[in-house]
Amino acid sequence: SGTVAVLGVLFLATNYGILLGGMWNFIMDMGGWAFYMLTAWLLLKHSERSSNKYLWIAGIATGLGGLFKEYAFGGLIMITTYLFLNKQSNKTRFLAKTFLLWILMILPAIILHRYVYLTYNYTYLDWLHAQAGYVYRSRFIEYFKTFGSLINFLVFPFLIGLYCLWKDYKKNIIASVAHKKLMISILVSSLPIFLWKAITQRTLALSIISITLIACFGFKKFENRWYFFAIFIVLYAIMNFMMDSFVLDFVNLPLQSS
Repeated sequence: SGTVAVLGVLFLATNYGILLGGMWNFIMDMGGWAFYMLTAWLLLKHSERSSNKYLWIAGIATGLGGLFKEYAFGGLIMITTYLFLNKQSNKTRFLAKTFLLWILMILPAIILHRYVYLTYNYTYLDWLHAQAGYVYRSRFIEYFKTFGSLINFLVFPFLIGLYCLWKDYKKNIIASVAHKKLMISILVSSLPIFLWKAITQRTLALSIISITLIACFGFKKFENRWYFFAIFIVLYAIMNFMMDSFVLDFVNLPLQSS
């Protein structure tokens, strides 16, 4: 509904990681996130209408998004997981469709990086090798603090949404089986953030999309009491806009690591 959409967008748009990587410092991140979310929307349409055109457009969106930022390639994992969860008994057809979609998703990046290599004798692997090393006394503590700064007051709507999903496990009233499979696909697609050496709000921001979507199930269940969630939005936005000046210093987190 419109109420759920507005609440979800407000939580997403005022998130510190999204603001940091999308408006304040690294404008190119927005391209990767935009195509990643477009892929999720196209898969949603596919689940509702069973039209393969949305699936192929989702593959194209992921391929184009990868030209902006690596985040978009989360769509590759999302689509693959989605197809696996919805695969039919015909394994050959499933593998053929998956293979063709993978070609659509990675071909633009192959063409681009081949051009860069032939022109400048430089590859993505050279860039990765040149990155600074990151050594943490405890990666668990750093993840805890970084996720804490990203989620803060969103944790309450998230837990409510998680509880609603758990209660709806067999009833499928709040969300259909198809929607739950899509939600699992989106969650799985955000897991590669843990492979990155640096633990920063910017690199972990992709997970906020999944976390906000889970919160939306709580918004749907209690949408007549939207004002309750509006209180958290205000606190959440204030916390995020104070993040650099107060909160990060308090928990001893860096503002940003490249």
